[in-house]
Amino acid sequence: MIKKIALIGVTTPETLNSSTPAYFQDDKGNFIYSFNEDATGKKLYTNIQNTVDTVQKLGVDYVFLVAHLGMNGITSRWSSLAVAQNTQGIDAIIDGHSHEVIPTFIAKNKQGKNVLITQTGTKLQNIGKLTITPQGKISTELINDLTKSNQKTTDLINEEKNTYAPLLNQIIGTNTVKLTTNDPNTNIRLIRNGETNLGDFVTDAYRIVLNTDVAICNGGAIRNELPMGDFSYNDILTTFPFGNMCVVLEITGQQLLDALEMGAIRYPKEFGGFMQISGATYTINSKIPSSVITDEKGNFIKVDGAYRVQDVKINGKDLDLNKKYTIGGTSYILKFAGNGMTMFKDSPILQNEELSETDVIIEYIQNYLNATIDNEYANPYGQNRITIIK
Repeated sequence: MIKKIALIGVTTPETLNSSTPAYFQDDKGNFIYSFNEDATGKKLYTNIQNTVDTVQKLGVDYVFLVAHLGMNGITSRWSSLAVAQNTQGIDAIIDGHSHEVIPTFIAKNKQGKNVLITQTGTKLQNIGKLTITPQGKISTELINDLTKSNQKTTDLINEEKNTYAPLLNQIIGTNTVKLTTNDPNTNIRLIRNGETNLGDFVTDAYRIVLNTDVAICNGGAIRNELPMGDFSYNDILTTFPFGNMCVVLEITGQQLLDALEMGAIRYPKEFGGFMQISGATYTINSKIPSSVITDEKGNFIKVDGAYRVQDVKINGKDLDLNKKYTIGGTSYILKFAGNGMTMFKDSPILQNEELSETDVIIEYIQNYLNATIDNEYANPYGQNRITIIK
């Protein structure tokens, strides 16, 4: 018997600021595209429900969302769980965005019926398999032991690799320590809710090469660990894959404090905008709930209450909220308000995308570290730049 399946694509409204916000704005900085964002999530639920209702009228047997929503460490009202709970008629959500390994998670929809949610993780660590039995039962599993390959595909991949091999395999330096994104004790990702030595390393590269008072880097920009031993240009690109350009701004201490507060908005949950830092130290008091106010798109407006970020020091001196400082980082955060970092809008740009992120990192390694990353970065938990009160 032939069955009809509807696949509905859904992406999170977080796309507006977790990708490059400028892509969705006019030349005056006004948003001209919408992803069904609002302060409650109802706009997204309603539009998804309307689409589900439409395909069901066409006589489909199953409705699957192919989604980029996420479960944990993201805006909860736009999560795949929230979508499942606030709609009906969806049989399964094949999810992404939060890079979690979820073989099978069962949620209940508005009618109390099961909605299966699954996610394969990241970097092809698993292949997801969804099965519908002749009796109509839906199940999912994750496969990570594939051994077969297609020779034509393999040959094509090898041909492309060989074309760029001389450049990509060029040795940049030697790493005597493991620069990590994960907690070494649990192997759980740490870069988006805590300090790591890789976060210290990259922000040092920004600050020193760009010659600024302070430098920041959002944890979501760092996508892999930098291996020990000799490492190549390809290793750098694997760790920093976005091709970000670097900028230098003149800002006030208040703007820096607001950026760090925005970065800590979801702690202890993960957030791609969590700030790694150089030239400064700060404390997050997680006992204080976040009072950051954002607009419906997730962009920073103000802090309406006590700051959970405290004791900020610039080169050992207390942060002066009215003083001007220079800050280095990527245009994604400092110029285009990535992760909702709108507090830097209209700040004077002192250096505008003259160097790429990888150029800055390579210059730091070769010209400031003599091509060797050594014990300065030995502690995987970093250099105590971020203190967290739990």
